[in-house]
Amino acid sequence: MMKTIDKNEFLAHLHELLELENRQTLGWDTRLLEIEEWDSLVALSFMALAKEEYDVELGGDDIRGAETVQDFYDLLVNA
Repeated sequence: MMKTIDKNEFLAHLHELLELENRQTLGWDTRLLEIEEWDSLVALSFMALAKEEYDVELGGDDIRGAETVQDFYDLLVNA
């Protein structure tokens, strides 16, 4: 069953996790591994966010299999 998750809210959460400056924007095709701020701590924080905000349990394999912002969004809506 697909969840309904507001895309703007999701982007805002991701932007906050990455602690990006306002001038930096994330597109759906942005590859998170290419963003300087992306690291293992942010990956763990994303897993915690998924559980707390969206009631989705993600593991390391899920995170390693995702590359773009869209991939991470899809992890949540398809859970």
